[in-house]
Amino acid sequence: MVTPSAVLAKLIDGLRARPGVVVVTLFGSRARGVSAFPADADSDIDLQIVARRPESFVDRAWMEQIFGTDVVVAWTVRPAFGGAQKISAILRHGELDLVIVPYRRFRLARLAMAWGLHRRSPKIRRQLGDLAVVLATGHQVLIGAEGWSRFLARVVAEVPVPAMDDEEVRNLAEGALIDYCSIMRKLRRGELRAAQRWLHTGLAETNFRLWVEKQRRAGEPAFYDGRRLEQVAAPDDLSRLSVSSVIEAEALAAAATKAISTTRELGRVLIPAWQMPPAFSSPQTDRR
Repeated sequence: MVTPSAVLAKLIDGLRARPGVVVVTLFGSRARGVSAFPADADSDIDLQIVARRPESFVDRAWMEQIFGTDVVVAWTVRPAFGGAQKISAILRHGELDLVIVPYRRFRLARLAMAWGLHRRSPKIRRQLGDLAVVLATGHQVLIGAEGWSRFLARVVAEVPVPAMDDEEVRNLAEGALIDYCSIMRKLRRGELRAAQRWLHTGLAETNFRLWVEKQRRAGEPAFYDGRRLEQVAAPDDLSRLSVSSVIEAEALAAAATKAISTTRELGRVLIPAWQMPPAFSSPQTDRR
């Protein structure tokens, strides 16, 4: 059996031999070691790769050179924060998530911190905060440690994880209210599957984000992508955030109403002085 450690070791050897690779950092559960949320047998391998030619990583050919053409089962490229790209791959012996960062951008980030701009510029602090999110729960520099470990440690120590201010919370919550009204109109038209899609991509996603902000303000643990929710959320919160329904108008309406009630509750916790407007649904406001 090929272990995740063996896959990681072979990948790192391949990256060391690849020209233009400057820094490779392991993050996520496999970088945390012994912790409250350690890796398990199903945990994927999360790497940040800083490269002089990031475009050369888009094609899977480089991965096939390392592991063989019959090992890479699936491959996709998606945009990530700060101009980076995220590659997700399934191999026959494991799963990989690779964030590919342009070296020039990474070097500018280190210079910005050296000049103290992260203390003076909200924009730079916000951009570095995206990196802090990746690194804060644990990281190990596997390539380039001698030149970059100190910078990454400073990011974790000095840059706050991005947070929402009250206006962002209000905007997000009222956006959920608009989504709720749209869902109810779709249900009246019999567009059940469209309503289900908006329920999950709109209301449920908003509630995850608001709950994470609630946890952050309270100094409680939370994972920004909703992972490990069953381990970190209180039972009442877990119940509020759960979405369950069948493809029936009445069940979807009940699920959407429960979800918007959760949005309202989270909004009151985050901004006690603000009250979400009442739900309404007018055909004239439907723009979808």
